[in-house]
Amino acid sequence: MVTNSAINTAKSLVDSLAERLPEGRAEQFGVFIAVGELEELAYGLIGTLRKYGIAVTPAEHDLLRALLYSFDLPMPNYPLLSKRDQYLAELAVRDGPASAG
Repeated sequence: MVTNSAINTAKSLVDSLAERLPEGRAEQFGVFIAVGELEELAYGLIGTLRKYGIAVTPAEHDLLRALLYSFDLPMPNYPLLSKRDQYLAELAVRDGPASAG
């Protein structure tokens, strides 16, 4: 079940990352939020952050962690989510405004 808390977390995270995401990705993620597909959103976010080496701020890292921990594991259709701790640890975290790579 998608909670209002998870939706608010997802919106805050996508809004914060929007200018650093590849073109069109923030809009795509917004659609996932609007239709309640937070698993798709989280899966896409993890993949995008890793693929493009997008650094996150500590606050964004906390939001991503909250989003990833809003799901019960295992999730066979979303294998990246099952490695959430590993991927959270691998993210580049920078104080202040974050930038790509």
